Amino acid sequence: MRPLLLAGICLIFFLCGCSASDVKSITLPRTFNAKEEGWFNLNHPMIYFDPTTYSTMVATMRQLPGVKSVRIPVHWAILEPNQNETSAVYLQRLDAALDALNASSIGVVLFFVGSPSWITSDTTNGRDAFPPLSNYPYVDRAVWLAKRYQYRGLEAIQVWNEVNLPGFWGPVENPTAYYQLYQETCAAVRGNVSTVSCLFAGMAYYSQMPNYGGAFMFNALYQAGGLTGVSSVAYHPYFNRPEGDDGDNNPHDFLEGASYLNSQLKAGGVGKVWAGETGWSTYTGAVIEQPLITEDEQADYLIRRLILLAATGFDRIFIFAAYDFPDSLSGNARDEKYGIVAVDGRKKPAFAAIQYYLQNFFMGATQPLGACSVDNSTISPSNTTIYAVSMTVNATTTPRHVVFLWSPSGYRGALSVKCGSIISGYLASGPIMGTVFDVVRQAQVSTVSVSGSGDFAVQLDSSIRAVVFTAAPAPSSSAPVSVGAIPQQPPQSSAATPQLAPTAKTSSANQLLGGALGRLIVLNVFAW
Repeated sequence: MRPLLLAGICLIFFLCGCSASDVKSITLPRTFNAKEEGWFNLNHPMIYFDPTTYSTMVATMRQLPGVKSVRIPVHWAILEPNQNETSAVYLQRLDAALDALNASSIGVVLFFVGSPSWITSDTTNGRDAFPPLSNYPYVDRAVWLAKRYQYRGLEAIQVWNEVNLPGFWGPVENPTAYYQLYQETCAAVRGNVSTVSCLFAGMAYYSQMPNYGGAFMFNALYQAGGLTGVSSVAYHPYFNRPEGDDGDNNPHDFLEGASYLNSQLKAGGVGKVWAGETGWSTYTGAVIEQPLITEDEQADYLIRRLILLAATGFDRIFIFAAYDFPDSLSGNARDEKYGIVAVDGRKKPAFAAIQYYLQNFFMGATQPLGACSVDNSTISPSNTTIYAVSMTVNATTTPRHVVFLWSPSGYRGALSVKCGSIISGYLASGPIMGTVFDVVRQAQVSTVSVSGSGDFAVQLDSSIRAVVFTAAPAPSSSAPVSVGAIPQQPPQSSAATPQLAPTAKTSSANQLLGGALGRLIVLNVFAW
C-alpha cells in the first residue's frame, strides 16, 4: 500500500497555544507571473441571470486586472430534466454566457453536477445531489459539453463538485465510486476533445470526508494512483477568517495547513493546485454558520486571503463570487451575499480593494524576497499576532520590493520591523525610504525612514499596510517619494445597471464537517 499523502496535516491543527506575541515572517514559495499564468479568476453562475445583463457583467469583471477565467456551474438536472430533452432556455443562456466571456478573452471552467430525476441513484426522493445510477449518461453529456464549447472559450470541465461531502454526493461520500466516474468521464473527454481539460471535482476544505472520521479524499485518490500526473486539482479553503479558524490554539492554521497540503499534492504527482472557491458573505440577520462581517471587513479579509494564497503556493485562485445571488437563486441569506458586486451592479468595497491590489502590488512577475521580521517584545497584549509577507512584484514598470503587514488579532499601534535581508544588495548606497499604503482603502498614508540595516517603524492603524522600499530623495529636497505610478481608482460610472433576474432556485445542503477537523464550518455553495 502507498503511504498516506497527508499523514501529517492533522497535527497542524492541534499545536499548543501561543503565550507571547506571535509573528509570522513569510515570503513566496516560488517565482511566477500572475498574469501569464492566469492566477486570478472568479466564480459566477451567469446562466441564472438575465442574458441582457451579460455584457455589463463581463465588462465589470474585466475591470479586475489579469482575470483569466470564470468558473460556472452546469446543473445536469436543469440542463436535461427529461432524458434526451434539453432545456432550451438553459442551453441558450449557457451559450450566451460562454460567448460573452469568450468575446472578451475570458476563459471558462465548467463544473458539471447534479443527477436528473430520471437517472439519480436516489430512487426514493429523486434528489439531484446523488450520483447517477449509471455513469454512461453523465460521461456522454460531459463529452457533448466539451465538443459544443471547445471553440467558445471552454478550458476545462470539472467532474462534479465537493464530492467529499454527503450534501453533494449522497447518501454517503464514496471515493471509489467517484474515482470511477472521474476516470470514465475524463478518458472520454480527453479522447474526443484534446483542447479541453478534464479535472477532479473541487473538494470542500482540505477534502475531509465527514463519514470517514475526517479522512482526506485526496489520500484515497492518491492510494488509487489517481493523482500521479494529474495536471491540476482544486479545493475550496473556506474559513471564518483569512488565516484560519483555530484562533489562539494555532493562529496560522490556514497558512500552515494549505502550505503543507499544496506541497504534498505536488510531491504526489499533481501539476498545479487551485483554490477553486474562497470568499466571505456580507449577509445580515441571524447567524448562519459564518460570523457576520461588514462589507469593509469583506474587503480586508479578501486582500489578506489573496496575499496568503500566493504565500501558500496556489497556482490559480477563484474568488467566490463575482456577484451576489438574487433571493430565488440561493437557499439562505448567507449564500446570497458572497459577491464583490451587489445584484444591482453596485461594487462593494472589496471590488475596488482587489482591483487596486492586483494592479499595483501583484499582477506581473512576482518573486520571493527575503523575509522581514517584527520585534514582538514591545507588542501588547501577549496574544497579538502579526503577519509580515514580503515579495518583489513587477506590477508596474519599476519593480517593487514590498512587505505587507497586518494583525489578525486586531492589534493597532507601532511596529518595529527588520528587513535587513531584503534591503542589502538591491539599492545603491544611501538613504532608503519606505512608502506606506493602506491597501484596502487604496491610499498612500505615510513614509518611513529605513536604516541602512533595514530597520524601520510603522504605525499599524487599521487594515493592511504595504511598505514599498525606494531610494530616498536628497536631504535638501522636499519632494514626495515616488514609487512609480499608483493611480487612484478610476471614477465609477453612475449609469444604472440592469437588475439581474434569476430563473432557477437552488436547494440548500449545508453540512457541518465532522471528524478530526470538525470545528471547520462548511460554507456550502452551489448546493443544488
